[in-house]
Amino acid sequence: MVEPARQLACVLLLELFVRCLPQDVPPPTDPMFIKTLVDEHNKFRANVDPPASNMNFMVSMGLCVRGIE
Repeated sequence: MVEPARQLACVLLLELFVRCLPQDVPPPTDPMFIKTLVDEHNKFRANVDPPASNMNFMVSMGLCVRGIE
């Protein structure tokens, strides 16, 4: 069982973390957001070693992909 003081501290830290998140996150359908995201993706993809065109397979972090499926 978690001590009440520790549980309260965790809740307060979580609340502080949530309040510090940016509140103006654009929706995923926003054309400017999509363009920015794709441009950044392409910039990073162009600078990987080995080159992205030479990759045999890709491993993802599951958590990011699950939300999209």
